[in-house]
Amino acid sequence: MTMRSAIAAAVVLALATVTPAFADQDYGGATVIFARGESLMRTDPRGRGEAEIARIPAKITVRALRTDARGRVLLADVGGKWSWMKLDGTQTTLSELPCADGPAQLAVDGACVLCRSTTSPNGSVIVNLHTGKTTPVEIPSPGARLVGEGAQRRMVWADAGGVWSAPPLDPRNKQRLAPEAPLRSFLPSP
Repeated sequence: MTMRSAIAAAVVLALATVTPAFADQDYGGATVIFARGESLMRTDPRGRGEAEIARIPAKITVRALRTDARGRVLLADVGGKWSWMKLDGTQTTLSELPCADGPAQLAVDGACVLCRSTTSPNGSVIVNLHTGKTTPVEIPSPGARLVGEGAQRRMVWADAGGVWSAPPLDPRNKQRLAPEAPLRSFLPSP
């Protein structure tokens, strides 16, 4: 048996042992949200039950779609402007956020968004989605994250002085997590 035949046999054997997907698989109520034309659409993971959830302006590019961990809030970058909406069926339009073009991050529980400030080019703003209140914070928005929920929520970011963590309402009460920032690609995760 040649090397090529052995590799072909291994590939055929691997493909034969792959477990097929069954139509009755439980996806736990998951949904898929995507942009099509002038609409944001929702469907189940099998592509069934497709429905329009919001209209978007014509010829505008949807650059990002994100949801919270429970799938209750949608954060969308539409044409360089961040917007949001509840996914419980009570809203059919996106509400624009006071965020500049750049990174934005939705909290795990969908309560708030951390994004680039429109007034401070090197700063960020936290937008409470329930009240609409904005809280400016002097941390760089690229790579910054909100971790945790409720009273346990913290901001994590990197700057020239290291890697830091602080409560969102008191960013001056920061704690140094590492003395140096990574050379590139800072990506904290909970």
